Amino acid sequence: MISFCLFALGVGIGILVAQNYLQVSAKTFNMVREGGYNFINPLLSCNYSEDVPSSKYKPITDKLKIYIEEHISNGDAQNISIYFRGLNSGRWSGVNENDAYSPASLLKVPLMIAYLRKIDAEPSLLHKEITYKQIKDGNTVETFKSKNFIKEGQTYSVDELIQSMIMYSDNNAWELLQNNIDQKSVLEVYSDLGIPISEALVEENMTPKIFSYIFRILYNATYLSKPMSQYALKLLNSTDFYGGLKSGVTKDAQIAHKFGERTVFKKDSITTNITLDFRELHDCGIIYYPQNPYLLCVMTKGADFYKLSGIIRDISSLIYKETQSGVLKI
Repeated sequence: MISFCLFALGVGIGILVAQNYLQVSAKTFNMVREGGYNFINPLLSCNYSEDVPSSKYKPITDKLKIYIEEHISNGDAQNISIYFRGLNSGRWSGVNENDAYSPASLLKVPLMIAYLRKIDAEPSLLHKEITYKQIKDGNTVETFKSKNFIKEGQTYSVDELIQSMIMYSDNNAWELLQNNIDQKSVLEVYSDLGIPISEALVEENMTPKIFSYIFRILYNATYLSKPMSQYALKLLNSTDFYGGLKSGVTKDAQIAHKFGERTVFKKDSITTNITLDFRELHDCGIIYYPQNPYLLCVMTKGADFYKLSGIIRDISSLIYKETQSGVLKI
């Protein structure tokens, strides 16, 4: 029973995603967890999985559908996708949860996981030092920028680079880490977690439902060791992006999350003029609502980052308030 449960929740995710034909009966899990940690809640056993949306979430799902229709019709967004899941019950629902987007900076999370896997086996790697020699500043293209990027010519430990990559979404730290790890280790993580593998990080091949598996395996501590799962979520709880999901919950709420942004331009074949095609903004993570933690992943496409950020905020706020009121029992 334990092995089946782990398969359903994380260990067998790669197989589960690859074989879209696999169906599991829609039943609520009764899960036994270890407890005793701030950010993870290690899974010990459960009795079943749920692979179809929960009818209990239909009222909130209907509200979200109305919200999405309104904002697409008035031009605030071209597409909006949502996936949310109770981490204690296993119940979930979504709207357009299988629509694909470019993952952008969301892929910094599996890179972190690849490093933490190696550090589990080789702890000294955490303190390995790498000097940053800037060739191209990858942060110039970002709209939502931190003030804590790594600096050219300075030497950083792998630990410091991981922190900068996750907490400040530093593209330069990401590139430095990417260039100092064997790609087999990264590809293994992609394969194990069912993440579509592509050489082009801008390819639209990521869905809210697929990406949510990453946070589930961290929360359940079923892929990394408990200390490394705890460490990963602690970093994700310290990100300095305050728009999106974070702006939709109370100030004292803990949320481990990662955002990603992408801007796409198009070139007119006749005039050669370059104009904006579209933008994508995503925010996915765990909201640690007391006794009722839940996962929420929102992916959006449109023309204005700030409108998209406001949409993610509104969706986060709606679900949080429904949880607060007791109407939505995640």
